[in-house]
Amino acid sequence: MPLAITDLISSICFPDPSTGIIAGQYGMMMRSADSGMTWNALSSHLTIKDLYSAHFINSNTGFVTGDAGVILKTADAGNTWSTVPSGTSDPLLAICFTDLNTGYSCGGNSIMKTTNAGNSWNSTYSGAPHTFNSMCFPTQNTGYVLGDQGFTFIKTTDGGLTWIDMPSPTGAINGSYHAFYFTSEDTGYFCGDFGYIIKTMDGGNTYSPLNSSTTQDLYSMAFINKNTGFAGSSSGTILKTIDGGNTWIEKHSGAFYGASRFLFLDSLHGYCLGSRIEYLKTDDGGETWTPVLFTLSNYNFGGMFFTDPDTGYLVGENGMIFKITNGGIYTGTQYQNPETELKIFPNPNDGNFVVGIPIQSENIHVQLFDLSGIRVMNTILPCQSGRIELKLPDVNSGLYILKIISKSKVLTGKIIIRR
Repeated sequence: MPLAITDLISSICFPDPSTGIIAGQYGMMMRSADSGMTWNALSSHLTIKDLYSAHFINSNTGFVTGDAGVILKTADAGNTWSTVPSGTSDPLLAICFTDLNTGYSCGGNSIMKTTNAGNSWNSTYSGAPHTFNSMCFPTQNTGYVLGDQGFTFIKTTDGGLTWIDMPSPTGAINGSYHAFYFTSEDTGYFCGDFGYIIKTMDGGNTYSPLNSSTTQDLYSMAFINKNTGFAGSSSGTILKTIDGGNTWIEKHSGAFYGASRFLFLDSLHGYCLGSRIEYLKTDDGGETWTPVLFTLSNYNFGGMFFTDPDTGYLVGENGMIFKITNGGIYTGTQYQNPETELKIFPNPNDGNFVVGIPIQSENIHVQLFDLSGIRVMNTILPCQSGRIELKLPDVNSGLYILKIISKSKVLTGKIIIRR
């Protein structure tokens, strides 16, 4: 039977309550102009690389970062996008701005910086090899970057001109620290494997171990003020502190697919995203957490964004987009990403196959890319009764990305050719 190709949506961002942008695998991007009621594929087809993070610095100017150093920029609220040279081939997993002109992006062994609103980027790190995955700038000049191997942690105090490898805490765990959060320029918290939580009050020069009262691996952390914070485990346990980390109290445990991400809209209303089928919400500052279970199962979530305490969005596997309404209870609509409408038969194949798309009659732009991003085919073919027949006698065996571009849709799918 035909194989329906499904993609992971990894990031979602709303620069204003009406306008939403999502990004995901194989360069997939979509935009909503009606508060998430409908989503339309963006036809820019600028990349087939996986996209990881979407970030807007105002209602019009935004960025999407991705694999192989991809940085995309929009200046018109996501209607059109352009590729910006990043100066790196590392995957860029995180991006942040300290003002409208100055921004940073990190991933792999790279930290890139812009001083002209993202029009150009330059490397600002040349230290020992690391694998960076998250960053924060509590002030204009002071920033921190965390890696995912052991205790990989570096710091700048001069706006990225120089970076210092910070010392490991005494008695560092035989594992990794996965998340960190700074409540001020000098005070920060780290959590990691085996329930370890540490605190620094001097910008990472020294650390104090904190008693988390758990041995579960901790993967997420957030603070709503200098004393009140949360840590989440891979098993769904949520810990809370109200005294700057001196004590941590368990506020939730049980059947929950991992507390992978916190999002607080104010001191009372917050959410905790699990890896699949459910999320947690609180309306009392994290004292109690209410699980919200989806009616479908086995969908891993990739991102969430709330525009107000009542309205939010979850995205994830299989191109699914969920709108949350009614005070954070899931009563909205489950949307199917149009990019899951592509059907390829047979798959795998010998280079001769049929593509089924929800378009009756139109000339279609067809592209084929190998996994390094090199385009190996670029042609226009007629679509008749929702079918396109392709014969590729000169394409070698391998895994490829097929991209179908019509007047109204951009569809992508994986295809395996076996000779």
